[in-house]
Amino acid sequence: MYRIDANFIKLSDVRLDKIAEGLIGVYVLYSGHSRSNPTYIGEGIILDRFYAHLHNKEMYLTKPISGVMAIIGDKTRKYWKERAQIVEWALLNIALETNRFPARNKKPGNNKIVEKYIEKYNKIKIYCYGIDPFCATGRLKISDNKIIDIDKNGITIPWNRHSPNRGRRY
Repeated sequence: MYRIDANFIKLSDVRLDKIAEGLIGVYVLYSGHSRSNPTYIGEGIILDRFYAHLHNKEMYLTKPISGVMAIIGDKTRKYWKERAQIVEWALLNIALETNRFPARNKKPGNNKIVEKYIEKYNKIKIYCYGIDPFCATGRLKISDNKIIDIDKNGITIPWNRHSPNRGRRY
């Protein structure tokens, strides 16, 4: 079994000096006044990725931009990048299965990395702590730590489905 810990914190609580060190992580962005689905789920060297998103005209990120991130490691080791890719893959698949797929993601994540780790370890467990990445307001803490299990049979989804209209204002 391969374990990954993902402690999600609000972007507004992130210290710039910490992410300027080249930290790798996973992030969930909410653009404008999105109250239901994330705008984008991604991974990589956090500061570089945020800069790229803010300057990419195809992303259409509108202010205010909010969200959460989980720091997975630093850029000194390849396995930190692979761990971040696994968590991103899991979040994208959960988003797809629970009617929360982000508007700006075009691909479902890196299947090859997940398959590589399943082949080697048989099972991946992702322990999610902190702020719920699927709560647009960033106010909900994960009440019971959610554990995402991934094995050759698929992924367990510890989040409930929701209707596409949930959270909309009328």
